Amino acid sequence: FKQKTAYEIMPSLVGSEMCIRDRLNIAYGDKVLVDFCMRYGNPSTESVLKKMVSQGCTKILFFPLYPQYAAPTTATANDQMFRSLMKLNWQPSIRTVPPYFDNSDFIKAISKSITTAYEKSKFKPQHLVISYHGVPERYLINGDPYHCQCQKTTRLIRENLKWKESELTTAFQSKFGPEKWVGPATVDLVASLAKSGKKNIAIIAPSFSSDCVETLEEICGEISESFTEAGGKNFLYIPCLNHDKSHIDMIFNIVKKELLFPFIIITSLFALWGIANDLTNPMVSAFKKVMPELSNVQASLVQFAFYFGYFFMALPAALFIRKYSYKSGIILGLSLYAVSYTHLRAHETRHDLVCRLLL
Repeated sequence: FKQKTAYEIMPSLVGSEMCIRDRLNIAYGDKVLVDFCMRYGNPSTESVLKKMVSQGCTKILFFPLYPQYAAPTTATANDQMFRSLMKLNWQPSIRTVPPYFDNSDFIKAISKSITTAYEKSKFKPQHLVISYHGVPERYLINGDPYHCQCQKTTRLIRENLKWKESELTTAFQSKFGPEKWVGPATVDLVASLAKSGKKNIAIIAPSFSSDCVETLEEICGEISESFTEAGGKNFLYIPCLNHDKSHIDMIFNIVKKELLFPFIIITSLFALWGIANDLTNPMVSAFKKVMPELSNVQASLVQFAFYFGYFFMALPAALFIRKYSYKSGIILGLSLYAVSYTHLRAHETRHDLVCRLLL
């Protein structure tokens, strides 16, 4: 590589992991284990998954550090986790973190890094290039949301900074191969900016969570040279968030939310059960109105039937799901509900017809 010293200042992933671990330890103690893995490298996804399972982890939150979703990045990281999961006889439950391209903490952190870099710069940039890792255009055509999510990230950054649209441009880098990629290409854009008279520019890469070859080598090397060779004067590269406190805080808040979500779902089920349970009270009164001959005791048996249904159906349902699958259990339950509802409606129709004949 041309910039040998660039990798001497590359942030340590281990350091970032330690920062996140410290934050989670403060919040959850030793109940949460933090580790990191590589999609293409070491420590591998499979080795870290096995390590965490051996340490007793039964619930794992998998966090791909790609702000914008793309099939070649987020999807392949998830795929590798799931492939590794398939090799385990005793599988932990896995939950994946969704893309965070429009997360308010993320947008604020990126905006703050831009503001800070501008304040510290010895020159005033005339234009900001927001460079994302490129993808072939066929991904966009086939429905991949990456390009759209990048555009939205740029818009939210601009709105947060309260800048005009003319003050920044979205571009895409790292193109290779003969096929057409989404554009404009960053390397060509910076050259055109220099030729148009904008001799002082800044560039940031918000699709990367930490600096790497594509930022320290491609942006600070190839793209910077393209700018100066076209007549540009000052080139400011704004580093990735790396292990900046705002970045660690953002990751912590996302993880906290994802860990809290299952708890909210479970507790809400109790509330929904309570609502359904309370509906049996007016059912008793309704049965007495429809069938006045029923005593209070007989009408209250409606509630008993409701509770007995839990006992009667829970055990066979659990055995069925254990033998087949949760999905099969849901399908069977919905089918039984549909048959029962149809039968009930037919019975009500016959009851109405008999009442009309008697009248």
